[in-house]
Amino acid sequence: MGFLMKPQLDSLTQAQVINAYNAHFTPKLGSKVPKDNAVAAFLDKASHPIPTSPPLPKAVTKAEYTLVYDARTGDLAAPSGRWGDAASYVCSIQAHVWNVGSKQAELIGGCWTSQTSRNFVLMFNGNPSLDEVLCLCSIFTKVFGPHYSIVPSKGYT
Repeated sequence: MGFLMKPQLDSLTQAQVINAYNAHFTPKLGSKVPKDNAVAAFLDKASHPIPTSPPLPKAVTKAEYTLVYDARTGDLAAPSGRWGDAASYVCSIQAHVWNVGSKQAELIGGCWTSQTSRNFVLMFNGNPSLDEVLCLCSIFTKVFGPHYSIVPSKGYT
């Protein structure tokens, strides 16, 4: 009879399924499952719809906000004495957020706007509002210092 596809299974009678079972499977000696039970289980599985494709994944969204350095109010020294590794700033912010237990906005990344800029782009999971991000300003101040303001990013130069 060959390999049975789902559409073929729908049109088979129980007798035809038993014949197919007998043709392809030899009963094991001492088997505790009667053939009728195996056929009934097979028919039960065949009667449930088989998904045609997996569900589509959710679209990944992110929101970006920029910490803008105000040179008029601050000095030109690096925050906490260092410029450079963006990942260390992101990890520091994430650690502070975790310690506070904030669930407002989930920071997933960050980068400097350029090699020489003191502006830092924060990337958040989903689409948190400006108010949700502003709740974290005290943390941004701990990490970057007091000479920054936050603005939504619409691209940067």
